[in-house]
Amino acid sequence: MSIPILEIDGEVYTQTFPIIAYLGKKYGLAAEDEYDNFHIHECCDDFRDFFNKWRPILMESTPPTQKEVLKKKLLAEDTQQIMSKYNEILVKNNAQGSPWLFGNKMTWADISFAHFIHNFKISLAQVDLVAGFPVIENFCRNVHNQPRIKEWIDKRPDSPF
Repeated sequence: MSIPILEIDGEVYTQTFPIIAYLGKKYGLAAEDEYDNFHIHECCDDFRDFFNKWRPILMESTPPTQKEVLKKKLLAEDTQQIMSKYNEILVKNNAQGSPWLFGNKMTWADISFAHFIHNFKISLAQVDLVAGFPVIENFCRNVHNQPRIKEWIDKRPDSPF
């Protein structure tokens, strides 16, 4: 069985994004329309694809010299591409009065995106994905400063994630 898991009434569910989407909808963090929900799922698939490109760098079996070459390529190309895409989305939404990725309220995609960027910086690859993208940096700060999220961050147990 893969992790994470979610158990509801004895039924076990797996896979990160379906679990997050389910909980997001259940707790009012889904988008308000299907168009924005589509973009949320697209965004999460972008994260998954991006993470998979970094996987060899995170694996101990990859030789260090190969990791460095791949890391430089990913930072110069793939990181710039995905961060530029989401920077553009945020700039457009900010101009329309919304600080969020999709729609006019915070969704599970906003939380996931900010968490993903944070994890990359502090534990996974120790890379600052938002270097050169102050709009995304401000977005992440905004997500992490939401009262209930900030409260959890301040009291959560120490963890590399």
